[in-house]
Amino acid sequence: MIYRNIFRFGFAIVVFMASFGTAPAMNILPERERTTSLNSVLPDDKKKIADFDFVDFDGKKRKFSEFKGKVVLIDFWATWCGPCLADIPKLKKLYETYKGQGFEIFGMNAETIGDEDPSADPQAAKESAARAKQIVKARGVTWLQADAKTSLPIATKVFGVTALPTKIIVDGEGNILATIGEKDDTEKIVAGIMTAGSTTKE
Repeated sequence: MIYRNIFRFGFAIVVFMASFGTAPAMNILPERERTTSLNSVLPDDKKKIADFDFVDFDGKKRKFSEFKGKVVLIDFWATWCGPCLADIPKLKKLYETYKGQGFEIFGMNAETIGDEDPSADPQAAKESAARAKQIVKARGVTWLQADAKTSLPIATKVFGVTALPTKIIVDGEGNILATIGEKDDTEKIVAGIMTAGSTTKE
């Protein structure tokens, strides 16, 4: 795939520069293998997303509007994204803490983000889908998951996600409350949103 070719090319450049003893610090990883730290945002003018369809890991057609009235943390992840997998224990803890307070987590398997044409290799897509399901089962993830085929266009076109890990928090009316990157404190942000919500209700 193209990202592997880019990696080889970048590696060759580093070796070449190192031979002169002047190799600069550089990020040679392609888009798919980088992580993007996005600042969490709590905008005054919230962006509202339209309802969208997706297919879950059981092959069932669903709608995002099923979450109406709840605060939803949308977790864009992939099997090759180390930081995404490392976050699972934290997400499980958050889910257990707040699920009784109108909080949900929704996983979107953006397995092929960064690939030029995800449909070019159907067999690879099938294998990656199987790996994703295996990881979810093995790690005890119980929240709803959308498959990669329907997640990718939603990730890029609806939410503007270009790299992983990325998490987006949406309120019960579909307004985006926060965008969270790898270096942001997910637990602190969720706690702040849930606390603010409970205070508002009172």
